[in-house]
Amino acid sequence: MNYKSYPDLYWALRGGGNNFGIVTRFDVFTFPQGNLWGGANYYTIDKAPALINAFSELNINSASDPYATVILAFGYVSYAGWLALTDLEYGKPIPSPPIFEDFTSIPPFESTMAINSLSNLTLEIEGTATYAARYFLTLLPLQN
Repeated sequence: MNYKSYPDLYWALRGGGNNFGIVTRFDVFTFPQGNLWGGANYYTIDKAPALINAFSELNINSASDPYATVILAFGYVSYAGWLALTDLEYGKPIPSPPIFEDFTSIPPFESTMAINSLSNLTLEIEGTATYAARYFLTLLPLQN
């Protein structure tokens, strides 16, 4: 679309700051993915400082190993209080790779870590989601 081909639409959308767009094509490049190592670890909230430090270290060192990813979350459970959760995934079927050493050195009270398929790990993460629940996000200051 441009001002010559659709002048009315162009005039209506330009300068509006609304980021309106119409997607007419979407290309996705895929690659085969075999089994990988991943799952969830559950922690008591006293492990939060160590988990935040491990998260920071992984981000600093992530370029050294592109197969590693993590989700770190904190939540309140009415019967248990505040808890911490990590979802660790490694793109190869290698248990406890060195990039996750800061995480794997913190003992969880429950863990589902295993070699599994991506689809099974996705279903596991989906099973922990609480839809339509109240939540908030905050940034915690890192302490040295």
